[in-house]
Amino acid sequence: MLCTLTTDFGTIDTYVAQMKATIIKYCPQVKFVDLTHHISQGNIMQTQFELEQSIYLFPPNTVHLVVVDPTVGSSRHPIIVKWKDSYLVGPDNGIFTSFLENGSSCHIIDKGINPFASKTFHGRDIFAPACGELLNGKSLEEIAPEILETPIKIPLPTASIKGSTLTGIVWKIDHFGNVITSIRKSDLEIVDITAIRINYKHFTDNLVGTFPDVPAGKELAYTGSAGFLELAVNSGNCSELWEINPGDPVEII
Repeated sequence: MLCTLTTDFGTIDTYVAQMKATIIKYCPQVKFVDLTHHISQGNIMQTQFELEQSIYLFPPNTVHLVVVDPTVGSSRHPIIVKWKDSYLVGPDNGIFTSFLENGSSCHIIDKGINPFASKTFHGRDIFAPACGELLNGKSLEEIAPEILETPIKIPLPTASIKGSTLTGIVWKIDHFGNVITSIRKSDLEIVDITAIRINYKHFTDNLVGTFPDVPAGKELAYTGSAGFLELAVNSGNCSELWEINPGDPVEII
């Protein structure tokens, strides 16, 4: 019985522990994997990225609890997405966009799962009990009997080409200050790279394989482990040195 957790709660407060304790009440044998609790506050786009890079690595029947929920307590639905042989549990606010594809289904959690749920902590009071019930063998139809036909989807970052210019944006900045763009490896194969610009400033003019291919302190561009164009500074913090933020434009010309 495996359950992953992804939140924007951080690790200073006890919110994550409260959710785990709730799940354990239903399924004492559960094993937890913390994907991350350091999503930027309410950042649905970053949540989507982290899930897309991680979920497929887990075995069938894993339950993924995701609580990045800036509209908690509103009319948005608590949902379970059945994706392949796994379950994603969280709010209907776009965080599961990549998993709402043909063959998946979206179900509304019966709020009767906890009639005493607080308005501000659905992670503990609605989502965690749903996870616990799933992990303990209760059927999806019992926990979430109603199908949600039109779950919320958000537009995901992509790349576009106009003339000889390929344009994307900064999707994420990681812990090291490396800049992950929305430009995929396959996008790079359709253009000849003469320069890479970020924030309309010249960054570099070629792709390399990895960090030691350039001297310390030198910027580099490469295809990262997620399959996207990444920008970095060897032994440095690219986002700080180049004043780069999520959403900034990236151009291949």
